[in-house]
Amino acid sequence: MPTTTFSLVATSTLLVLCSPITIGQSSGQESGTSTDSAKPVEASAVAQDDEAPAGKGARRQAPVELPEVVITASPDDEALYKTPIDYGATRDVISPQRVRESGAQNTQELLHATPSVFFFEETGTDSKPNIAVRGVTSNSEGSSRSANVSLLADGVPLAPAPYGHAGQSLFPFTLERVNAVDIIRGGRTVRYGPNTVSGIINFLTKPIPDRPTFEQRFRVDTHENNSSYTSAGGTYGKLGVLSEAVYKDGSTFRQHGDHTIKNFSLKTAYDFSKDLRALFQFEYFDDDSDLAGGLKRYAFQNDPEQSHARRDRFVGDQTRGNFRVEWDIDDDSSLDVTGYVFGGDRTFFLGKPAGYGDNPDYIDSTPRPMSVWALQPQYSRRYELDGLSGEAVIGIRHHVEDITRRSVRTYADNTVLVRSDNRYDYTVWSAFVENTFRADRFSITPGVRMEFVDMDGTNQLTGETVNRDFSEVLPALNGSYLLKDEWSLYANVQSSFLPPQANHIEISALPQNVDAQYAWTYEVGTRGTMWDGLISPDLAFYWIDYRGRIERDPNDNNIFLNRGNTTHKGVELSFDGSMGAASESLEGLGWFGSLSYNQSEYTNGQFDGNDVPHAPHVMASWGTSYHHDPSGLWGGIDGFFVGPAFADSANTVDISSDGMHGERQSYTVWNARLGFDYELAEGVALQLQVGGNNLLDEEYFEIRAGKGLFLGTPRGAYSVIGIKATL
Repeated sequence: MPTTTFSLVATSTLLVLCSPITIGQSSGQESGTSTDSAKPVEASAVAQDDEAPAGKGARRQAPVELPEVVITASPDDEALYKTPIDYGATRDVISPQRVRESGAQNTQELLHATPSVFFFEETGTDSKPNIAVRGVTSNSEGSSRSANVSLLADGVPLAPAPYGHAGQSLFPFTLERVNAVDIIRGGRTVRYGPNTVSGIINFLTKPIPDRPTFEQRFRVDTHENNSSYTSAGGTYGKLGVLSEAVYKDGSTFRQHGDHTIKNFSLKTAYDFSKDLRALFQFEYFDDDSDLAGGLKRYAFQNDPEQSHARRDRFVGDQTRGNFRVEWDIDDDSSLDVTGYVFGGDRTFFLGKPAGYGDNPDYIDSTPRPMSVWALQPQYSRRYELDGLSGEAVIGIRHHVEDITRRSVRTYADNTVLVRSDNRYDYTVWSAFVENTFRADRFSITPGVRMEFVDMDGTNQLTGETVNRDFSEVLPALNGSYLLKDEWSLYANVQSSFLPPQANHIEISALPQNVDAQYAWTYEVGTRGTMWDGLISPDLAFYWIDYRGRIERDPNDNNIFLNRGNTTHKGVELSFDGSMGAASESLEGLGWFGSLSYNQSEYTNGQFDGNDVPHAPHVMASWGTSYHHDPSGLWGGIDGFFVGPAFADSANTVDISSDGMHGERQSYTVWNARLGFDYELAEGVALQLQVGGNNLLDEEYFEIRAGKGLFLGTPRGAYSVIGIKATL
C-alpha cells in the first residue's frame, strides 16, 4: 500500500459518514485503497496538493476514495470542493482555498457565506461560539451556545458532553487548524446521534503530508490580536506523523477582552498491511479569557467598546484523543472501529450584580469537570441485487459521560458558599442501520437509529439521587434523482432528538420530569451546474417541526419545562461559479452568493405565533475573487446581510434600559483581501495577505437575555505572513 494513504486517512471523519468523495492524492503514486465502502462519485482523476500556490507545483495524481466531499481539479487549478450532484440533502463545503483566503478571525466567521447559518460574537475570538442554523435556537433566550447544531472536528464531537452538555461553553478548537469545512443542514441523527436538529458542521483538519513538510504562519490585526500556527510532519515508510501548535493572544475590540488560547495536536497513522490501517490523534486545548460582558443601553450608547464587568473571566482546558482502525475484509466489505475520549474542566467567574464595575458584591464560579469516552464498531457491505447496487452499513456505539456541576459563591470578604454540587452520569447505547439502493439515475437511502440513554444524578451536598431513562427510535429517508449528469432533484425526511441536559434536571426531593426534545425535518431541493461551471446553483425548501423544547418556567427561573413547540420553515438559494467559463479573458475570476428566508415561530403556549429569538427572517451573502496564477497575486471582496431579529420570546420591540430585551436592527458588512503566493525556491512557498473587515465600519450589535448588548466587530485591518517548506 503506498505511503501516501496517511495524508488522506487523516482528513476523513473518524465516524464514517454519509457519502463518498473522490480526492486526488498528494503524490503521484497510484492507490486503489478505499476508506469508505460506498461506491465513489465520479470525479476527475487529476488533482494537486490543495496547499500549493495556484498554478505552481501541480502534478498528475490518482484518485482515492474518502467519505464526505467531492474534490475535482485540473492540473492548473487548486482543488475545487463540491457537494456531490446526487447527494440527498442540503450541504455546503468550504474549500481549503476559501478557508485560507477568508480573512476570518475565528471559526464562526468562516460560515458567513453558508445559507441559513446565523451567529453572533460574544468574545470576538474562537471561544464560546453562538451558532444557530435555520432559526433553531436552543431555548427561550436563544442562547446556550450552539446547542442545536452538532459541531465536530474530523467527525469527533466538540461539545464538552454531547448528551448532557451540548452547549459549546468550552470550544476546544481553533481557526488555524481548519483545512476545510463540511456543513450538512437538516437532521442527520442516523449517523451522528443527538444534537443535530438543524444539522452538523464538521471542521476538517490538515492531512498528514506525504513528504517532510514544515509550515509557519503569523497573523496580527488592528484589534491587538495575534496568532501563531506551526506544523511539521511527513510520511516515513508505513508511518505518517503531523504535529500542530496554535498560540493566540490579544485584547479584542472590547475593554477587558484579554485572552490567551493554546491548541496543540499530534496526528499519526500506520499501515499494518494493504488491508489494515490505523489513525491516532491527540489534542490539547487551553483557554484563559477575560470577559467584557454585555452592556446596558445607556452604556452602549456612550461607548460600545467599554466593559462594566471587569472581573468576569473564563478558564477552560481539555485533553482529547481519538482513533480509527480500518480493515478491508474483502473487496466488498469492511470493518471500522472508531473511538474517542476527552476530558477537562471549564469555569466561569461572574460578578454580581450586573454592571458592577471593579467591585462586585460577590463572584459566582461555576466549575464543570466533564469527561467522555465512546467506542463504535461499524460494518459495511456492498452488493448487487436484481439490477440494483446497494450498500448496507450497520453500527453500534457505547458512549459514557461524567459531568459535575458546582456553583461556588465568593463574597467580598472572601467568605465562600458552595451553592450546589451535582454529579450526572450519562450511559448511552446506540445502534443504527442504513442501506443505500442505486438504480441507474435514482438512489434512495432508508435508515434508522435507536438511542438508549440512562442518566443517574447525585446531589453531593444532600445525598439525593435521580434516575431518568430515554429511549428513542429515529428513522430517516433520503433520495435523489439525476435529471442529467449535471442536474439532480433531492428530498429527505429526518428525525432527531436532544435529551435533557444536566442543567435541566434538578436533583431534589421533587426532581423535574422533563422529556427529550424531538424534531422532524423535511427537505426538497435541486442542484446542478450550468454553462460549463459559470454558475452552480442549489435551491432548497425545508420545514422543521420541533416538539417539546425545554424552556425555563416564566414564574421560576430554576424550573425547566417541555413547553415550547416551534416550526422553522424557509427557502435557501446558494451558488458559485467561474467567470472563466464565459470567456478566457475572465479566467481566474470567481463569484458566489447565497440568499435565505426563514420563518421560525412558536406554535403553542404563551408565545404562540411569536418569532423564535435570534432567528432573522432574511440573510444574504455575496463575493467575488480573482487569482492571477502567473504572478501569484489574488484578491477578493465580499459581504453579508443579516435581517432584524427579536431577543426574547415575547418579541419586545424597543430595546430595554438594561439592554436585555428588544429588536436588534439589520446590518450589512463588507470585507476585502489582497494576497501574494510566491515560490521562493523549489518546495519553499511564501504566503502574504492583508485585508480589511467591516470596511464601512457598520456599528451593529446583538442583544442577549440576562447579559445585555454585545458590540459586533468594528472596522479593522489584518496581515498574515507564512512560509511552507516541503523537502
